[in-house]
Amino acid sequence: MLLGSRSKSRSRGSKKSLWSTLLRTVDGLLGRSKGGRSKQRGASVSTILFACGLVGAFGGGFVLGERVGGAGGGDPLQARAPQRPGFMHEDAKLAEFGFVVSAYAVVPDDPDRTEQRARQRASDLAKYLSENGLPKSRCREWREGLWVTVVYYEGDAERDHTRAVLLNLPDDVPDQDFRRSRAETDWPQSYSIQ
Repeated sequence: MLLGSRSKSRSRGSKKSLWSTLLRTVDGLLGRSKGGRSKQRGASVSTILFACGLVGAFGGGFVLGERVGGAGGGDPLQARAPQRPGFMHEDAKLAEFGFVVSAYAVVPDDPDRTEQRARQRASDLAKYLSENGLPKSRCREWREGLWVTVVYYEGDAERDHTRAVLLNLPDDVPDQDFRRSRAETDWPQSYSIQ
């Protein structure tokens, strides 16, 4: 009888249920062995938590995707906020003071001095200056019929640095009005920008 009961318990123990397999797998992942807990348990748990967090973050991003942040479908190249058309390097003022380095007047009967042309030339010069060490260069309308290129600065140190960069620009700056203005003795002129 004893032998019979032993063989039955062994046969029951040899059958692996899905539940016991799952528990053994979890114990193995957590670093537990049959004889107790392993010393590597802390490292295994932190690795598992990290992996679960990583999968959760990617899954959450995928599920929430276009529902959060107002990204809702449509053309990915479409601008999200309406923008008015304008010239590059034309912007609201960046500081209270700046050097007006060149001016472009509109002359009503001259096809080379239209408002569009004056604005474009001021913008082109601002782009050139931005690419040559003066990132705060912008074009703006000074008053009706006059477009200027302004290089903004804040404080005395930036003013002196900006003046030095302007004075050390090469002689072949691709703008005739800029080269003519630079030939004046008190150039560049600093102004309070309105």
